[in-house]
Amino acid sequence: MYYYNGDKYEGDWQQDKRHGKGKYTYSGGAFYNGEWQNDMKHGKGFFDWNDGTTYDGQWVANQRSGKGEFKYASGDLYIGQWRNDIQDGRGIYKFHNGDVYEGDYVHVTANVLHQVVHSPVLDACGGRSDEPLLQMLIHHRHDGVDSDAVLQLLEELDVP
Repeated sequence: MYYYNGDKYEGDWQQDKRHGKGKYTYSGGAFYNGEWQNDMKHGKGFFDWNDGTTYDGQWVANQRSGKGEFKYASGDLYIGQWRNDIQDGRGIYKFHNGDVYEGDYVHVTANVLHQVVHSPVLDACGGRSDEPLLQMLIHHRHDGVDSDAVLQLLEELDVP
């Protein structure tokens, strides 16, 4: 199926909706290859943004949910749980410089970030020595993940 905007879908259909296995290619070169349900990405699938960024994992109603592996164009890698398109649950974040953060991720909100800043782990380390966590937050500031909450936390930590 070819769309007026240059996008293309090749795969299974059910009642005029993408359903089953299929590949959707966007006119800009990005693509999703995987399972569909009721015209939405749902089940196991691979998304390539055509800029070095990829996601391979579970989808629910067009959102990353469940276990997945996200490779950033920068070379960073997150392997772990997702919910509602956000890293949420147990995960490992491997930075391109070799640093690794392993732990529980939570849906990023100002309240949760405040709890992270004042966690026993950070308090025991003087609040600033968990550099991989700070690098992750700084990265997310630029990645657009609930940016107001990330900026509030970084301000509280006095991170430029």
